[in-house]
Formats: sequence, structure tokens, C-alpha cells
Amino acid sequence: MPVTAMLRGKMSKSTKIKITELNRHLTCFLCAGYFIDATTIIECLHSFCRTCIVPFLQKTNQCPMCDVQVHKTRPLLNIRADKTLQSLVYKLVPGLLKNEMCRRREYFSLNPDARRSLPPNAREERGELGLESLFIYTDDEDISLSMEYRLPRVAPPHPPPPLNEKPEDDEEKPEDESERKRRHSNTNGIGEGELVDLRYLRCAAAVTIKHLKKFVRSKFGLDSSYQIDVFYKNSEEEVLFEDYSLMDIAYIFSWRRTGPLALVYRIYEPNRKRRKLAKGKSSVNIKKTLSKESSNVFEKTAVDDKKKDTNNSNGGTSMTPSIGNTGVAVST
Repeated sequence: MPVTAMLRGKMSKSTKIKITELNRHLTCFLCAGYFIDATTIIECLHSFCRTCIVPFLQKTNQCPMCDVQVHKTRPLLNIRADKTLQSLVYKLVPGLLKNEMCRRREYFSLNPDARRSLPPNAREERGELGLESLFIYTDDEDISLSMEYRLPRVAPPHPPPPLNEKPEDDEEKPEDESERKRRHSNTNGIGEGELVDLRYLRCAAAVTIKHLKKFVRSKFGLDSSYQIDVFYKNSEEEVLFEDYSLMDIAYIFSWRRTGPLALVYRIYEPNRKRRKLAKGKSSVNIKKTLSKESSNVFEKTAVDDKKKDTNNSNGGTSMTPSIGNTGVAVST
């Protein structure tokens, strides 16, 4: 069993953590603000804002948090830009990147000489880096996604027929534009018409998987007895939790806006109820009745075969008859 399936059985929903509980991992010890241009000391792996740690190490060669010696003479040689940590801070703190880029553009507009001293490819330093470049998403932006139907791996008793299934004796005919539009615009129920295999939607990044399941139920007229599972297209072993938002999925699966966010959904029919037993008869009574009837048939067959054997013995012939279809042989 995959690990994701085991976790799904143990967890009804994902655990949410407040940003305030992570502040001590995202803030600078020197300025108490969120990391900007996060820089890490390679000796002790403590991180600070670059504009905070550089002036500090120009006065001393020890880490401000643990007092470890960074370097004997040139401590600035033992610090490195931490792009991964900075990316996490921008993703976890809403609006931080946008506000920082605006602040830098305002500064360089007031100080054109400082802007000219930067290299041409220093877009981030000049404040010209957008959210799209770092693949950072916000709750209020729109995300394009596609939802494709896939047959369950364990097929239900009467699954919806796939669109690409054709009779073997039918010749393949090219699908014209009107037929393609009609097929993709069909919104009837599963049992009433053709199932739409692919849909394109544009939703806010805050839309959750629960909202998408409601959309599928309303389009196909499904009640709550039908089970709907939603997957990311390239990871169909992991069922997405209902409280996952589109922004969460984009981060988890590293969606890069190169195309629609591809999702796959499956519909499982409800299990049919077992037929109830006849009124006044329990399962034990039925078993006893069947056993008694089988015993009577066996005894009747044995008596008939014994009579035949007696008649044959009078004629000087010996036989080994088989009793009915039970496969039991009786020798006389």
C-alpha cells in the first residue's frame, strides 16, 4: 500500500499551522523582521538579512547568535546567499515580495546613481522581479486549470463509457469541429448523455478541492452517495485532500504556469445494497432447509440405485453405479 494511501486513512484532513508559529524560523535575529536577501553563515548555519549581517561582521568575526568564529580575518568570505530560505519566506508571508519590490523601485527612483551602479542583470536588486519569475502565487490571482475524467482502476459495475471507445467494425471518421464542440459542451448526467472528458476552468487560487467536487456533482447531477476523487495529473496515486487550495497544489507539485494546472477526477458508483431475505426466514433457517432438501435427494437416489443393483444381481450381472451428479461411487 502506498504511503499516501496509509496517511489518507489516518488523517481526515491536513494539519494547518499558523504563520506566527513559524516566525522564529523566518525572522532575522538582528532586525526582528522577515528575511530579506537571506544570508547564512557556513560555520553555524544561522541566517540573517544581508543588510544586517554584513555591517555586523565588519565590526566582529563572531556569529551574533552563537558567538562561533566565522573567520579569523575575513568573515565575509564565509557567508552565502540562501535562495531556498528566501523563496520559502516569500511564499509563506503574503505580500512580502510585492512590498519589497515596490520599496526598492522607490529607492532607486530617488537615487538614480545607485541604480546605474548595479549590473544589467540585477533585476531583483532593482525591484523589477515579478511574482511570475519566482513562481509565487497569491490567494486573489486567477489560475487556469483543466479537469479530465478517468475511469477508476477498479471499474464499478456500470462505469460511464469512455468517449474514445468505438465499435471494432466501425470505420474511423475524422471528427469535425461542430461535433467536437457538441461533445465538450455536453453537461447531461452520467446516465443520460455523453460524459465530458475534459473541461477548462479559470478559478481563484483560493478555490479548494471541495469546491471542485461540488462543481462535478452539480454538472452530472450526482448525489452524495457517489464518491469523487481528485488527483494531480502526473501523480494519480495521491488523492488530494478537500481542503487543499489550487495555490497549495501549485506549490506541492511545482506548477510553473507553462499550461493549465492539470487535474484528474474519478467517479465511483455507490455499492448496491444486498437483497433482503424473505420475511420470517433467517439465513440459518435457509441453510437448514437447503441442507435437508439435498439430503432427501441423496437418499432417494441411493434407494433407486440399490433397486437397480438388486435386479441386475438376479440376472447374474454386477454393477458399480454412481449416485446422481455428486461424484460419489458405491460398490456392491
